[in-house]
Amino acid sequence: MMGMKDLCAASLVKRFVAAFSALALAAGLLLTCAPQAVAATRDANGNYTYTVALHAGNGTIGGQESLVLGPYGYGDTMNISMTHDADGNLYINGNLVQPEDDRYYVKGIRIAGQDESQNALLSAPVTQDQEYVISYGMKKDQAKYTVQYMDANGNQLMEPKEFYGNVGDKPVAAYEYIEGYLPNAYNITGTLQADASKNVFTFIYTPVDANGTIIVTERGGAQDSTLTTGPSLAMRDGQDGQGAAGTAGADGAAAEAGAPAEPVELIDIDDEQTPLAAAPEPDLSGNPAPAHEDMNAFPMVGVLAGCLIGAALIIALVVVLVMRKRKTSN
Repeated sequence: MMGMKDLCAASLVKRFVAAFSALALAAGLLLTCAPQAVAATRDANGNYTYTVALHAGNGTIGGQESLVLGPYGYGDTMNISMTHDADGNLYINGNLVQPEDDRYYVKGIRIAGQDESQNALLSAPVTQDQEYVISYGMKKDQAKYTVQYMDANGNQLMEPKEFYGNVGDKPVAAYEYIEGYLPNAYNITGTLQADASKNVFTFIYTPVDANGTIIVTERGGAQDSTLTTGPSLAMRDGQDGQGAAGTAGADGAAAEAGAPAEPVELIDIDDEQTPLAAAPEPDLSGNPAPAHEDMNAFPMVGVLAGCLIGAALIIALVVVLVMRKRKTSN
């Protein structure tokens, strides 16, 4: 029969084994549920490429649940373009968007997992795989807003686009590429008002050459030393009688003639007095690894899993030592 010491030793071993099993199971579940590293996609030259997935949510886009844009190289500009047809149907990058119910409309596009009230920038550098979701709202007090594409002299460079949203919405409009021109901003946003004449978002374009260098016009036989581009040029229609403002310097100061112009990332016409910074430049030196390849994107998961596995190994070692001591005493 087993003595008291034998029973205590056996009980201790059982407890250690049970604890080890529980920790091992927890570690396995944690590693199983943790986001896994995804093999990077490379192009023919071995460079990383990225995609932008646009999910339709409670509706469809192009008859599908999702639309995948790309592939993009690191730092390439993603542009989500929206337009309406004569019947009021909304298209995103040429794909018809249909809410599942006619009582709803497309309120905006947001980054997956973020607050629904915050619309995403529709034109931005791509530095990783990204997912966007179309958000919808129930039609209430609908207001029209117009997006214009003009030069500094008030000439239309493209046909204006008209959209609809509820009063109080804050949609984001992305610039449209126009060959030979550079916009003063990549995105414009503003809060919709009941008066449609105040819901006009105007992109101001400056002529550039093939290298993106501003073309300065000659006046009176001499070149101007300032540019007609800058944050304050996108204004609500009617503020100056033309729908566009006078000249303003980029980054708060007049740029030198012939210098490359850099559009700002976002203009918020609700607060035009706020200084606007230039769009951030992605680090294009080299070819950085995508974030989704690196488990450092989930540091806490790795730390917790490491702690659990370490504790399990320590318990296993203690069990082995106890059993060896038990055999020696026998």
